[in-house]
Amino acid sequence: MNKNRAFLSLFIVVLIVFIILLFSYKDDSKNMNYVRFVDPSENLKIESVFPITDYAGKLTEKSKDKKNIYYNFRIKNYSEKNSTYKLLLKVNKHDNSIDDKYVKILLSDDEDQILSKYDKDSYLTLDYLEKEDDYYVLYKSSLGENKEDSYTLRLWISDKYKEDDLNKVFDCEVVIYSY
Repeated sequence: MNKNRAFLSLFIVVLIVFIILLFSYKDDSKNMNYVRFVDPSENLKIESVFPITDYAGKLTEKSKDKKNIYYNFRIKNYSEKNSTYKLLLKVNKHDNSIDDKYVKILLSDDEDQILSKYDKDSYLTLDYLEKEDDYYVLYKSSLGENKEDSYTLRLWISDKYKEDDLNKVFDCEVVIYSY
């Protein structure tokens, strides 16, 4: 009888813990699409491989000759509540893709102030960023109801890259995941 009672007590405790975990689990694996681009996003490409210094990459104001990427974009929270979001970079791999370790990155806000994660002596390469599945995590934040944020993304090829193949490319797109 004591064994049955102990087994029943253990079963009830495990059941209660399971129910608590079930209701407290927040499934953020589904993109709720609350935060979206104000204007449609575009594919971004570096087609003319030309390594540049970090100083030149930081000062880039427009993409010229497809030798780097300068991308301004706005996002908006279309939800009626505060929404958390992640800016992700999806790299489209090809046979002639430039290795991610040579791609430098800089993300700044609407006033072109470099976000603290990127404000280093030497700017980050993609392989330094956190990865989720096949995406690089550029930034995580939240937006209030119907609020907007603007960003500028700069990507360039590191001056450590050896120009062994001028036909190489870097192809990517910015994606938003929100919940």
